[in-house]
Amino acid sequence: MNNLIRVVAGAQVKYINNVPHILLGLKPHGEWEFPGGKTNEGETDQEALEREWVEELGVMIQCDEERFGRAQNGNYDVWFYEVEIVEYEPETEPIAKEHIDVKYWRLDEAKGLKMNDVNRVMVGKLINRYE
Repeated sequence: MNNLIRVVAGAQVKYINNVPHILLGLKPHGEWEFPGGKTNEGETDQEALEREWVEELGVMIQCDEERFGRAQNGNYDVWFYEVEIVEYEPETEPIAKEHIDVKYWRLDEAKGLKMNDVNRVMVGKLINRYE
């Protein structure tokens, strides 16, 4: 795994009508993904995720210390963490700043969305954890 680019991705599970939903972003090429991005030199995974979610979604988050998944995707070493939106106001909702759209999907629906294999595996892990 030498010379891989370290990437972090955040999974925010939110219960809507007692059903777990996951926040995903739609990329311009038509695939859904967990929001996140590359880590900068000297940045922890948690700091990178917090920065990326502000940049991509306009919300502040708190990131779990422990990852729930890790995978290699091409030149990327992707680390997945669960995150919670820090709600300063009840109306704090993610907005699509770098995605075409952002949406909460029921976990069972998310598995059928167009996404890369790594993200699909991580959705499966979340389904096993929450359903």
